[in-house]
Amino acid sequence: MATVRLSVLAFLIFTMFAPFAVSDVSGHGDSKLIYQGPAGPYRLSLEIQPAPPRVGTVHFSVSGQDSVLRSPESDPRIMIVAINSSGEPVYQTPAIRDPANPVLYEGNILFRDVGAWSISVTIDTEESGEGSVIVPMQISAPSIEPGPEGTIVFALITLALFGGTAYLWYSARKARAA
Repeated sequence: MATVRLSVLAFLIFTMFAPFAVSDVSGHGDSKLIYQGPAGPYRLSLEIQPAPPRVGTVHFSVSGQDSVLRSPESDPRIMIVAINSSGEPVYQTPAIRDPANPVLYEGNILFRDVGAWSISVTIDTEESGEGSVIVPMQISAPSIEPGPEGTIVFALITLALFGGTAYLWYSARKARAA
C-alpha cells in the first residue's frame, strides 16, 4: 500500500514539474546586427532581437558612432518606424537612451503580420541635424505554433490532480472505516 502511495505522489510531482525541466529555452534568442553604416552625418548600428525577427515584439537597439550621439548633453531624438510592404508607415516608437549604457538607444515594435517590412531609423540633433536610413527586414511566423501537445499535457495534469484527489479521499475513507 505504501508503494502505491509513493507511486501516485511521484507521478503527481513529475506531472507538476515536468514542464519546467526544459533547458536552454530563450524567449528572444540572440540579437542580430541588421545595419551598420552611415545615416546622414551619423554612423549607426542597428540590432534586433529576436533574430530572425518574428511576429510579436521585436526589440531594436541603436548605437551611434558620432560624438554627438555619445554625449548625454546632445539629447538626440531617435525614431524607429516600421513600414509595411505597401510603403505605408504602420508602427513607430522612439528609441530611448539606456541608462546603463548611454551610447545605446532602445525601442520595441509589436509586429502583427508576417512579410517584408522596412525599418526607418531617423536621428536628429541640434548640433548635426537629421540623418536617416531605411533597412529591409523579413518578419516570419512565430516560432511556437499552437498544437495538440498543450491540450494533452493539460489533460494529463488535470487527470493526475483528480486521480490524486480521488485516491486521497478513498484512502481517508478506508482508514476511517477500519
